[in-house]
Order: sequence, then structure tokens, then C-alpha cells
Amino acid sequence: MSTIQFDHQVATSLMNDLGWFATVLIDQGAHRRGAMNTALLDAKGPYSDLLVDACMIESEDRGRFRGKIADLQPEIATASQKAREEEERLREVAVWEAGAALRQLALSPTSPVPMVQQGPQPSYYPIAPPPLRIAFQARGRPRGRQGSGDGSAVCSADPGKLREFVRQSKAMDLALHSDFSRLRDSVTKFQQSCGWAPLEAAGALAAFERYLTENEETAAWVSRVATAFQNAGGGELTTRVLDLATATAMPTPASLLELTDEELLALAAAGFPGVTVDVVENWWAGLREADREALTTAAAVLIGNLAGIPIATRTATNALRAAELAEVKGISKAERTYWLEVASGERSLVLCLPEFERMIEMFGTIGPNTTHAITYLPGTGITMGDLFKEGPQQVPKYLADHSDGKGVTFVYMDRPWITWTGERRNTNPWYLAKVGAALGGFQRDVIGRDPVLANATTVVGGHSAGFTPVTWPTVQADIVFSLAGSYSFGAKFERPPSMTKYLSYGYDNDPIAYIGKVPGLDSPTSPDSTYDKNVYSGEGMSGIDAHNLTATDAEQNLPLLDDLVQELFPTEEG
Repeated sequence: MSTIQFDHQVATSLMNDLGWFATVLIDQGAHRRGAMNTALLDAKGPYSDLLVDACMIESEDRGRFRGKIADLQPEIATASQKAREEEERLREVAVWEAGAALRQLALSPTSPVPMVQQGPQPSYYPIAPPPLRIAFQARGRPRGRQGSGDGSAVCSADPGKLREFVRQSKAMDLALHSDFSRLRDSVTKFQQSCGWAPLEAAGALAAFERYLTENEETAAWVSRVATAFQNAGGGELTTRVLDLATATAMPTPASLLELTDEELLALAAAGFPGVTVDVVENWWAGLREADREALTTAAAVLIGNLAGIPIATRTATNALRAAELAEVKGISKAERTYWLEVASGERSLVLCLPEFERMIEMFGTIGPNTTHAITYLPGTGITMGDLFKEGPQQVPKYLADHSDGKGVTFVYMDRPWITWTGERRNTNPWYLAKVGAALGGFQRDVIGRDPVLANATTVVGGHSAGFTPVTWPTVQADIVFSLAGSYSFGAKFERPPSMTKYLSYGYDNDPIAYIGKVPGLDSPTSPDSTYDKNVYSGEGMSGIDAHNLTATDAEQNLPLLDDLVQELFPTEEG
């Protein structure tokens, strides 16, 4: 007997999965609207409109796919019914043909087979299966100004609320990926087991994959927008700046030269979260010399502060900008003197964004004799005013001056610095972790990419609470030193002593040493820490005076500093 390929159990399973997945898509609607509404709180400008447009397209596409699979459910049911009818027709044909053979045999006079009465002949026309097809196309979504307007419109948003949108979107997409995989498997099983009723679904399933990809790319775009706003201090950015900052490729020199001074400053702060440092490095190397010269002159604030640009180019470019900063009205004499020294080459800045309290000063000269790259983080309460008065530079300058030309040091103050109270307080591990993550990026993307410093011994140290970010896991160094350092992020994050040398320096009456006695709070002075402890007499000083002295080049502190120099640059006399 002829049969057809149609597994009714598999067909029922697909109908159930279609209904279940349609419900999943409906249920996500409210959550996605909530995520969008959260992101739009405190947001304004064309970029908030772009997000609304992207979310509306997502909603419409999700609704259209839900409608398509909902429509397929009764069509599968109809196919199953038609399959049963075809199976019954084939059974009746087989029975009728068997009876016809017996009847033919009974016509013979000598046949022992009695004549059998038989009903009417069943239809020999096959029952055709209904057409089964899912037709769906996912649309692209806007992620940038795309040529509309002149780009001067102002946008603002809360980076935290944008990141919440990203978090919720990714969670829903992750669940949807898993649920869609189940539906796709169910469709594949139907196609393999129910060949009598072909189901055309490949295009629609591929289109839904694109819908999921569009979701992911929207979340990635919003994440870049959030990073740009966060880096820029959460203020306002023009659409032109956001377009450049959130792109996934570096801009053309012409597009950068079109920006105003204010936009260049904003872009320098926002950065390019959509590209890697490798991309920046290759972009710069691939520019024409004339383009590089034009950018270092007209876009100094950007080029002088961009990871991927060589250190020598950054310091030279920041010197040009310092000459402009020295002419700003209303600044103090100390600040004007500082900028003039940078402009003349007496000082070198690897990072120069004073408007955002982001500064990295370098001492020493990178050259063939350089063997050590030392990064130093000042302690709690240091301000830009202290920087202009040679406050946090004392220790790193001393180390560079006494390294016999082997050491280059960096005073790291990249972001508003650690304070005693508020969000940036020295007891807030979240803020200190943020500083640590950025420090790790500096070690990797600036020092680690310099052709000389990449092969040097890397040293990272800090004073007081400035030491804590040094212990963040992504901060890699050959030598770590603490000057009256506060707590670390924990022994479990530390690199093994076989890979890194750990040094601790301080005075015996420094009150910060008591942190090492607090159970569960890791510190360089903890009895079981991996640090080589160097303790000096604080006789005649108060505890706080001893603590502050550690970060100076005062004569009373020179024995401590000289021991550190000897440890970093050992000599036969030492």
C-alpha cells in the first residue's frame, strides 16, 4: 500500500511550539518598552529619537514575525487534516484494488473464490497538501545621523540609564536566542518528517536571525553612546560628535577638521568606543603626512590624548595645546607657569584634558637607555591645583632624576581624583575599580605599545588610596610598590610573587598601617601579604605627617626614596 511522509505527532509538536514562541514574543513587548522608557529618561535630541525609531522597528518586526507564525498554526492543522484524508484515500484505494483482484479471480468458471460485492471505486486523484510558507523580512535600524541635518543639534542622556537598556536588551536577546533555537529545531524536524507537506521557512528563519543581529547591534550602539557620554562627563554632545565617537571605523581627517574647538574637546573626552586601539594605530600610520600635520595642529586636543597615537606625537601635540591654555584668562600664576613649561618642552604631557581633570605627566626621556617604565598614582585629595604646584610629581620626578637615564615615570591622574568623601571616596571600591580598569588600559595601550617601553621593566606604584587601583586585576606589572598604601582588592587578585615583585614602604607610626591589622582587609602591611616590607622610623612626627611625608622628596624622606631607587635600579655601591 502506498503511504505518504507525514508524522502527525511532529506536526502537533510544531503547532504547539509556534503558539508557545508567539507568546514569548508577546511577553517580551512590555519588558522591551520598559527598557526603552528607562533609556529615554533624561535623554533629549536626535539620538533619543534614533533610539525610539530603532525600538519601534524592533517592536514592529517582532510583531510581524509573531503574526506570521500565528498564521502558520492553522495551516499546519489543515495540512495534518489533509494528510489524514490522503492516508484514508490511499487505504481505501488499496482495499478496493485488493477486492478487484479477487473479483477478477472469481469470474473464472473453475475458481473456488466466491464473487464479492464491492462499493464504488474510490478516487484516484491525490489530495494536494496546502502550501506552507512563512514570509518575513527584518529591517535595518538607524544608528547615526545618516546625513540628516548639519550635526549641530545637541543630545544628552544618562549613561547609567542607557546601560540599563543594554543590560535588559541583552538579557532578553539571550533568552530569545535560546527560544528561537527550539523553534528552528522544531521546524527542521517537521521538514524532515512531513515531506508530504513541504514547509518553506528558510528565508523567514534567516530573517529572524537578522532581527536578532539587529537587536545585538542596537545594544552595542547604545553601549557606545553610553560610553561616549560617560567619558565626556555626562554632559551634552552634538550629533556630529556622537556620529564620529560611536562609529565602528575611524573618521576621515576632513570630517575631524570640520569640527569646532568645542566639538574637538568633547570628542577627545568621549573617545572612540566603537574602535580598538589597533584600529586607531593603523589609521594614524596610514594617513598622509600632510593629514597628520594638519590634525596635530588643528585637532591637537584630540590627537594628543588618543590611545594608539605614539607617545612622542602626543607629547609634542600637547605642547602646542599648552601654549593656548597658557593664554586663558583668569588662571593662576602657577597654572600659567605650568602650561608655559609644557609648551617649551620643560614638561611632557601624555594626557592633557584639564577640563575633565584628566592628566598624565611624564618625566625622563624615552630612548635606547630606557630600561624601566614607572607609573605612579598620587594619594587621596590631590587636585589639579596640586599638580600645577609640583605636588604629586615629587616622587616620580625623583625616581626619573636618579635612574641614571634608565627610567621614565608617569604621574597618572586620568579622571577626577580620589577624595575623602562622596562618590570618589577612598573607601568606594566601585570607583577605585573604575580607576584601576583605566590604569590597566594605559599600561596595555600606551606603555605596552611603545616600541621601547614595551620591552622595559614595568613598575606601578601608588601613595595612600592611590595604591588601591594598582592592585586591580587588569593592571600588569613586573614590580608593584606601595608608599603608605591603603588596602588592595584582595590577595586572590594578585599575580604570583614569581611573576611580580611586591614592595611596601612606610613609617612605623603611619595610621594607615592599621589597615593591615583589620581581619579580611588585605593591605601591603598585612602580616601575611606578599610584599617586602620596608619600615622607617617616624620619631618626631605625627602619624598623618609621616603618612604625607612618604609622597614627597623632602630631605627627611630621602632614605626611603633612595632605597626604592636602589631596588629599582640596583648599583654595585647599593
